Amino acid sequence: MTKHGHIAALVLSAAALAACGDSGQTDISAPVTGAQVLFYNDALGSPGVNFFADTLKLTGTLTSAGAPSPSGTNYGQIAAGGDYTQAPPGQYALSGRLSDTTAALQNTMVSSVSTTLAGGKSYSYFQAGPYDATAKHADAFVVEDPIPSTWDYTVANIRFVNAIYNASPGTLTLVNSDTTIHPTPAPVVVGGATAYKSASAFVAVPPGTYAFTVTGLNAAKFVGSLVVSGGRYYTLSIRGDINVTSTKAATFPTFDFLANR
Repeated sequence: MTKHGHIAALVLSAAALAACGDSGQTDISAPVTGAQVLFYNDALGSPGVNFFADTLKLTGTLTSAGAPSPSGTNYGQIAAGGDYTQAPPGQYALSGRLSDTTAALQNTMVSSVSTTLAGGKSYSYFQAGPYDATAKHADAFVVEDPIPSTWDYTVANIRFVNAIYNASPGTLTLVNSDTTIHPTPAPVVVGGATAYKSASAFVAVPPGTYAFTVTGLNAAKFVGSLVVSGGRYYTLSIRGDINVTSTKAATFPTFDFLANR
């Protein structure tokens, strides 16, 4: 489940998190021998890119004629429709490269992170920060997605990733929306303050609907709601420019909500 939303006046819309099925996600319940990587293009103003592990192209599309497509993964998108892509274990320079098919620009490296991918583990690569159109460069970081091989269907697990380059550390807090529960459950702080290029730990909560806030970040708190199911692992990540206040701007602060498993 991949969901996207905009922060209207620095407030996340609960409606944007409305009905969305779990289709389109890779089922990673079976044992995996390779490493799995999700690729986000969160670099402000970035053109479409394809993602590589060294020279191994992990994401990309072809035209009807079988030639490389210039579309790639654009800003605000998660490659492969939000699915993990697999790579052999090893040491790599993961990178985002221009999907522009012109001879002078094709496969120009925009971002890169050297990292080790371990067999059976999952990772997320975030191309982030502002895109420099002259240097054709953006920032990037990698976080591990520590999803175990077995899981508890009585709880959902959620974490927070801060991909806003000019924001202070932010803290995600969840409040159970079920008013029939007595005594009222205490708010759940998801991993504490999380800086740019960082992910909190996954935190287990009962399945259900939650109101959430993200405080800090040099801004008024973000608020919204989300629904989580038992046995699932979710990532709530934020992107954009924390100083942009116009909801019509492409760089207005925005979130992605993804079911990793």
